Amino acid sequence: MGLNLRSRENATPLRLKSGAFQLILTGVVVVIRVNWSVFSVSSSTVIGALLMLITFAVKASVPSALPSAEAWSAERALFQRAKGELATGAGSRYQEMRAQLEEYPLRVDLDFAVKLGRLHHMKPGDAKAFLAHARGTPLANRFLVAYLRHKAQDGHWKSFLGVIDAPPEMPELQC
Repeated sequence: MGLNLRSRENATPLRLKSGAFQLILTGVVVVIRVNWSVFSVSSSTVIGALLMLITFAVKASVPSALPSAEAWSAERALFQRAKGELATGAGSRYQEMRAQLEEYPLRVDLDFAVKLGRLHHMKPGDAKAFLAHARGTPLANRFLVAYLRHKAQDGHWKSFLGVIDAPPEMPELQC
């Protein structure tokens, strides 16, 4: 889905994934290809226009803003109570609180804490499901390393190999 640009006939194509940078680079390529002697436009005018184009492109590529911090105050308080409940044993009160936090951005932190407590009996399918759920967060890698270490220490090699597609890069996790 990236834009293919070539600066010269035999050059390697440059692939861009972001719509904003696609627009910016297209503008830069157009400006570079302009023959300055043909136009009686000052370079400051061209630079100003290019900066406006860049500003527009960046604003257009930014996703809609998250609600303000004040809008999350009730969820934040509930999150803190759920976190405290987890520390005392994760009973039914925790489950009720967690169910109310489906839209709260930090809910994956609670799920991470629960999953870490269940590593011993966790099956590869459950681990893969959490990794998919936490994809794009730092918690996904932390969980994977914790899971692999736990299964390696217990000698559960089928479970260890059940969640990875390639050997881990960490020497301590290579068997």
